[in-house]
Amino acid sequence: MQNIIEKVIESKNFELSDMLKKIDTLWVQGKIEDETRKILSDKARNNANVQSSIDVFAKLVELE
Repeated sequence: MQNIIEKVIESKNFELSDMLKKIDTLWVQGKIEDETRKILSDKARNNANVQSSIDVFAKLVELE
């Protein structure tokens, strides 16, 4: 499972909040260790595509 998550993170085609939730879920389930959780979370934050994570234009339209 860790390898799959790393490949998705490397693709930079994910929503950051969803990825962090998935990593935390695996950690809570005991499927990954504390250090692995930290490494994956850091990688996700560093590789997140801002446009994939936040559609600023859509948020502005909602606010109008």
